[in-house]
Amino acid sequence: MNVEFDILTTITFGHEYFVGGGFDAIDIRLSNETQSRFLGLGLMYKPTKSGFHILFDKKIAGRQRTREDMLKESLVCEFRLFLKDTGFFNYTAAVPADVSTSVYYFSNFSDDKKRKIFAGTLHTQGFVSEKDIFPAGSFKGQLFIKPFGILDLKIDEALQTAYAVKFAARSSYWRYILASAYLTGLNNPAVIGHNANQQFTGPHKLTLPNQKQALAFVSPEPIRLSRSSANSFQLVENYEPGSDKYRVVMRILPLPDNNLISHLPQTDITEPKKDYSEIIIH
Repeated sequence: MNVEFDILTTITFGHEYFVGGGFDAIDIRLSNETQSRFLGLGLMYKPTKSGFHILFDKKIAGRQRTREDMLKESLVCEFRLFLKDTGFFNYTAAVPADVSTSVYYFSNFSDDKKRKIFAGTLHTQGFVSEKDIFPAGSFKGQLFIKPFGILDLKIDEALQTAYAVKFAARSSYWRYILASAYLTGLNNPAVIGHNANQQFTGPHKLTLPNQKQALAFVSPEPIRLSRSSANSFQLVENYEPGSDKYRVVMRILPLPDNNLISHLPQTDITEPKKDYSEIIIH
């Protein structure tokens, strides 16, 4: 028996944090009801590296059918999303205040007139936002194990050929902390961009948990986090603002470690609390 499938629609997951923008750290599971509906309607779930296809059998019950024929069926497919990357919440912009009681919700339709879906996506804005986060209790009766997210896809004549779920990367103030006696003893140290095109504020005195003194340099503005950042900074000494005369101590400073949770104090306690990404250099 010849079986020929074609693509009904494609769902892709993306994240600004990763080079190329793809995101493959989500385990996708069909609800039992959706699996049964797929079997009865000649549909197939086919995973891809960063998402999945829904395929349809072009010949069913002895007759040919087109994509348009399939879209006349009108059904809602239910998927449960489970996260495979525990560091996700450290590098992502829109995250739940309480991960244990919240879920992301994605869909290509809305019964709420106030919740409009952004074109080409399954969420309400260009990137996933706080508006796509809901209490897990809102889906009571559907969840035996709390997932990371829920995706409802309506198959009808309005179904597009492709949808995206796009997460934005978190932006934070980068704070380089010089912790060794050698580094804190540098003459007029500074953290600057290459060609001196960006200067961090500082040095600021900082007391570490072990009561040792350190020097901190803070980016003037939040910087978007990236697995392979285009932002590159260097540590110099004998620095004079506006001058290109300085000695390079470290040509390329490391990027923030997103697995590091900082308990260090504010650089300036008179300012509102900032979201820091710490880079400690010994």
